[in-house]
Amino acid sequence: MSLISKVMMVAFGGALGAAMRYFITYLFESLGKYPSLVPTFLVNIGGAFLIGLLFALIMPSSGSPSLLYLTLATGFCGGFTTVSTFTLEVLRLFQAQRIVAALIYMGLTLVCTVLFVAIGYYGTRLFSRVL
Repeated sequence: MSLISKVMMVAFGGALGAAMRYFITYLFESLGKYPSLVPTFLVNIGGAFLIGLLFALIMPSSGSPSLLYLTLATGFCGGFTTVSTFTLEVLRLFQAQRIVAALIYMGLTLVCTVLFVAIGYYGTRLFSRVL
């Protein structure tokens, strides 16, 4: 498959991921009960779990990613997760002098996303051995 085809599939996956992120944020905002940090946090840990699962299921052992992996992991997860939004929210917390909230949010996000990548990856590996 050509480089252009791969780039187009990554872009397609990224567009779907970004649209899904917006939809989830919109749902939480429409409920009006949650601060904007909640959907960003949930999207980040959900994306972390998904990329771990995809890595376990469809990343070839050769290390060269398949078109499906590029579309879903690089594209969808890249568009879905919100590191740039997360860092902006942290900056805004610091600007608002909410130092403790910023540090807690950073720590929770880092710990939980690493944990959910591991759960997605090792959980999938373990589950596939059971079947």
